[in-house]
Amino acid sequence: MKGRMKLIYVMQEFSSDVGGWGMHLFQELSKSIDVTVLAKPYGHSIKKAQKVEIINPHFKVIRYSGPEIRGTIFPTDLKSILAIEKTPICLLQMDEFFKIYTIQAAEWCKQNNIPYIISSRMRLRPGRIRGLVIKLFANRAKEAVEGARKIIATQGKISQDEFMRWFPLKKESDFTIIPSGLNINQFTASINNTSEKKRNVILAVSRIYPIKRLDLTLQILAKLNDKNVNLWVIGKENKKELAKLENMITTLGLQGRVRFFGGLENKELPKFYVHAKLLVNTSETEGICFSFLEAMACKLPIVAWDVGGNSGVIEDGVTGYLTEFGNTDKMANFINYLLDHEEERKNMGEKAYSRLCKEFDIQKNAQRLLEIYKEILK
Repeated sequence: MKGRMKLIYVMQEFSSDVGGWGMHLFQELSKSIDVTVLAKPYGHSIKKAQKVEIINPHFKVIRYSGPEIRGTIFPTDLKSILAIEKTPICLLQMDEFFKIYTIQAAEWCKQNNIPYIISSRMRLRPGRIRGLVIKLFANRAKEAVEGARKIIATQGKISQDEFMRWFPLKKESDFTIIPSGLNINQFTASINNTSEKKRNVILAVSRIYPIKRLDLTLQILAKLNDKNVNLWVIGKENKKELAKLENMITTLGLQGRVRFFGGLENKELPKFYVHAKLLVNTSETEGICFSFLEAMACKLPIVAWDVGGNSGVIEDGVTGYLTEFGNTDKMANFINYLLDHEEERKNMGEKAYSRLCKEFDIQKNAQRLLEIYKEILK
């Protein structure tokens, strides 16, 4: 293979300021190959998206257009953009097997004899609309899946399980688990995580949205033994949900103990993690929650429900605690224990950091992807 390889990655939404796993992955890949991301603007972004955004000389983002109906996007110009971006040494990777953009991109690849990979970021999320969309496009999605050279599970085994629930593959070798990751050195470069900087704060990094169940976080805060513990919440705010939470704060007598910082750019987050004693997450479901990885980079233990892919990131009793969804008493007890036992909290944080370096280092995981790309394009 001569020349520089090009990856065109098609996904639903992307933002460079709150890009999460995608930003870390594409920056790392662009050190070795050219990367073009095709995506709609991320609905929770801080900055206004541009039609074309140049991140670095080998990484750019192009926005495709199309109507969106109940979370399903119908691209109108995706194939024309692909035709322009195509290069002699090129492959595509698409998020999710049932998305319209994945189906369109797969059809275009077949017409132009270009290999492609499908990423599965799914986890079980019951819902009539979601199930209806998958069933409605099942046949075209099946054709897209069957033509893929590899299926990459980016949310760990839970993505593989959910994928197989809809489309059993022809052979096991079609599937590879390469989890999302974090550029650890980049994230921790601006912080010095020392106990002297810690405040009496627990942190929640989550969009203020119904499925994130921050109402349960407030209930847990009210049950903590130390009434001087504060909660910091970082995430873009849904006005209706925020109003509901503010009413709860008054009802539960938590005035002055909860601060909402709104949505913040990635570069601003480390200074919040460094002041916190632990991360709490009460979302109904997660895949590989990116805030978990950020917390682990700052050596924080995590307390969360045993739902979705959480058990694939948090080792219960070792790097944090997991409990059944909705058991606020038990979660409050875990947090009380960590707040009261500083050495145990630090020990869990150290083990969380070691696990991050072993399994969720984006530099290592990007290299695994690059080897797959090279094998496909041989």
